[in-house]
Amino acid sequence: MKSIVLLTLVLVGSQNTYACIFDGLSLTYVADSPDFKVEELGKVKFPGKLLLSQLDQIGELPAKECSLSFIAERITEKATGQVYTAFHSNDDECDGGNSYGVLVKGTEPRPENAVATIQDSDLWCL
Repeated sequence: MKSIVLLTLVLVGSQNTYACIFDGLSLTYVADSPDFKVEELGKVKFPGKLLLSQLDQIGELPAKECSLSFIAERITEKATGQVYTAFHSNDDECDGGNSYGVLVKGTEPRPENAVATIQDSDLWCL
């Protein structure tokens, strides 16, 4: 019985473990790094639910000015093939020349996929 409980704890604990590799890196650094491949996917609808989940980290963005100012970028870590997607502002009228948003593991802009916030174009792990 003890071994089943221990195995369950190990499995549950390992699902929540993620070593974030982006902490303190800038979007520019990631784009220029030979360790990553970055592809712009184009404009996306304002990812409100995703951003609202991280407002305490990002701060408020004016929804009206920013509603058409977001892009998505696919970031692939070359060593592992792991795909991430950055959803961030990309318009000076919205963000004052800095990018704000969220980086998710995978491609779906859901709050549970968030791994880092984007503040002043810098990535900060959650």
